[in-house]
Parts: sequence; structure tokens; C-alpha cells
Amino acid sequence: MSQNISFKDKIFSNPAGYSIFYVCLAVPTYIIPWIKPGPLSKAAEASGYGKGASSASTVYTIIQIALFAGLVYGAHVRGQKTNKPYLKYFALAAGAFDLLPYLTYIPFVPSVMHALGIGMGLTDQPKVVEQHKVESQPETQNKAA
Repeated sequence: MSQNISFKDKIFSNPAGYSIFYVCLAVPTYIIPWIKPGPLSKAAEASGYGKGASSASTVYTIIQIALFAGLVYGAHVRGQKTNKPYLKYFALAAGAFDLLPYLTYIPFVPSVMHALGIGMGLTDQPKVVEQHKVESQPETQNKAA
């Protein structure tokens, strides 16, 4: 009989699969801010040049949010498989420091959060199911009267 193993189980049960998944989603979050139109394009749009720059910025922001949502989901699934439910918070913190105003000015925090998310997710600690040991009752001795 062949076992049906889902794609999710194949990727997130394996430390290498998880790290490749995480890196593939994390790398674009570093590239998108370089591509995304910034405040200069808003000034150009206000002066009549560069129409549509704000819509492009919105599209890039939505893509970046989707990438971080994928990172949080992947870290959540890996955390369930390895008994580390806190993994998703590293990806969530990286997203917050990458997307929220004023937090983006604090350098290296998203990189540290990504490194912690990958590093903590590499170690395998499968869930341990507690087995309750049923202790046998002492046998009562029948006294012959």
C-alpha cells in the first residue's frame, strides 16, 4: 500500500525543505524595497509626471505582504511539526519591522528574525505524545478462612 503524503508534509517535515521554502520567500522581501517606487515617485506624480506610481507601490506592498503571510504560514506548519509553536513569531516580527512605518528605520532586525526563524526551524524536535502508564493495582490476596 502506498502512503499518500501531502506536499505540505514533504516540505515541512524535512529541515532542508523548510529552509529552502523560507529562503525562497524571504529573498524577494529584500529585493522588492529596491524596486518599489519611493517618495520621489510620489513627488513626481504630484507634479504630473509618473502617473500610476502609487498603484505600482500598492502592488509591490501587496506582494510583500503575501510573501510574509507565506513565511508565517510555513513557520507555523514547521512549528507544529517540530513542537516549536513560536517559530511563526519570528516571521511575523520580520514582517512587522519590514512593513510598518518607523520600524523600517531600525536596521538588521528583519535579517536577525529571518535567521532565527530558519535556525530554530532546522532542528528537529518531533512532538512527543505522552503515554500514560497504567499502573497495575496490587492484587488482593485471597485469604483462606
